[in-house]
Amino acid sequence: MNEQFEPLTVGSFAITPLLDGMFPIGFDVMPQADCERGRQLLEIAGQPSTGPSIEPVYAFR
Repeated sequence: MNEQFEPLTVGSFAITPLLDGMFPIGFDVMPQADCERGRQLLEIAGQPSTGPSIEPVYAFR
């Protein structure tokens, strides 16, 4: 994933999101996904329904 982001100006600050990487996020971090509907949505998204879900994590500069 190689995305380019334009800085967002908030007042006198310029905020740029930076992709830190893709990380496995388990049900311990997303407990609301540990249900029948959550597993269905993970499956629809092409993620393993038993977890972990591979998610982008962003830092901001």
